Order: sequence, then C-alpha cells, then structure tokens
Amino acid sequence: MPRRIKKHGILIHFIQAFGLLLHFKFKHYLALVVCVLFVFIINTNAKTAEYMLSTLRDINWRFTSILDLDSLLKHQKQKIEHALFNKQVRKLQSENDLLKDRVSSLELLENENKRLRDVLEVKLGHSKLIATTTLVRSTLDFSNQSFLIPLGTKDGIESGNFVMSMSTLIGKITDVTDSFSMVEMISNKNSKTPILFSESNQKGVITGNILGKSMMSILYVDDEDIVLDGEIVMTTGDGSIYPHGLKIGKTVRNGSDIFIEPSYELSKIIWVTVYKYN
Repeated sequence: MPRRIKKHGILIHFIQAFGLLLHFKFKHYLALVVCVLFVFIINTNAKTAEYMLSTLRDINWRFTSILDLDSLLKHQKQKIEHALFNKQVRKLQSENDLLKDRVSSLELLENENKRLRDVLEVKLGHSKLIATTTLVRSTLDFSNQSFLIPLGTKDGIESGNFVMSMSTLIGKITDVTDSFSMVEMISNKNSKTPILFSESNQKGVITGNILGKSMMSILYVDDEDIVLDGEIVMTTGDGSIYPHGLKIGKTVRNGSDIFIEPSYELSKIIWVTVYKYN
C-alpha cells in the first residue's frame, strides 16, 4: 500500500513536471526524458521511489520558480517596451508640433514676401521709387488718418512724395525729419485729391471724412447723377501731386449721397512704398 501511494505521488509530481516542461524551448526532448524516467521509477523499489519522489518535488519547485521568474521578466519587458513606446510617441508629437509651427512661420513669411513682391512690381511711369518700408504701427492715428514711417531726409525722403501700399494710393509725405516722415492719408480731413470716375468718366475732388473714418466725401463732381455705384476711382494727374491712374477706391451710393471707400484697410497695411513724382 505505501508503495502504491508513493508511486501515486510520483505520478502526480510527474504530471506536474511534465506540464511545466511544456513551457520550455526543448519541451519535446525533455518530456521524452521524463517519460523514460517515469517508466524506470514505476519499476523500482520503495526506497528508490521515495528518493525519486523527493527529487521530483524539488524539480517541480525549481521549474515553478523559473516560470515565475520568466513571467516576471516578460512583464517587466512589456512595461519597459510600453514606456519606450510612449516616450517615442511623445517625441514624435513634439516634433510634429514643431514642424507645424515652422510651416505656419513659413506661410506667414511667404505671405509677407508676396505682399512685398506686389509692392515692388507696381510701375508708375514718370515716378521714381525711393524706398520701401514698414510703417510705425504705434503711430497709427485713426482719427487723423496718418502715421509715421522710419525713413527721413537721410534716406532721400522729401515732403510731397506720395505713398502707396501695393497698387493703391495711401497718401503723401507732409513732414520730414532725418529719420522719420509723416504720411497724411488721402482719407485725412485736410486732404484734397483730384479724382476720375472710371466708368462715368466724371472728374471731381474728394476729401477725408471729418469724423475720422476711412470713407471719403466728394467735394465736387461734374455730374453727380451719372456716377455709378461701385465705380473704380483713380487719380486724374491734375495738380502735379499724383500721377494719373493711381487706384484710390470705389464709389458707394447711399441714396443721393456718394462716398468713396478706399481700397486699403489702414489696420492691415504692412509695407508701404515712397515715390517721387517727376
């Protein structure tokens, strides 16, 4: 009876050992060896069976410890791989955000370059281009419709030079120092500009709005009734201030009243070009 119990215990531990072996790389070879040992053990005496039972217990314990360690190592490996993956993802996200910022900066630069190309491509016949610059934004005076530019007599600027933004007339230089010049816009209330209506072919004179707005009023027109809504308004060339054909804006009718809406938006002007009219 004890021999049968011992061999029954050996069978149990053998099955456990056999199951544990299935986790190893050379499991088929190891399983075969264990089977041979099992056949050998079954046919041995009680003392040998007791010794083999003890050995199998020890083997089971060691295999179990190895598998536990292997499982722990796999878990740690997965944690490390997950952490490295997250770190790589964060790095890629950071690089992607940086690339987006660079693309955005390049788009802004391209827009600025386009504006500058548009400014430099304006051709004005008998007018001489003196300089292109940005306006001093802190000096923008919406009530008086004027601003400063960081150019003066040392840059060749003179009082009476006219100023454009791209293909639109902005105004003229009124005061000049060594390093700065004041630009009085055509929408200034003191400005008086001879104009031509492009479709009705009427001549007139416009001035700035006394309320300090960009919209300009008509002081005089040959025949106001035939002036159309939305007509392009340009300079006549009279008065030796501005050359003929500079774009100013378009007409806006409000009942019997006609106003001139300039083609520029003061708040959006970045580059301006100063010309001398010969």
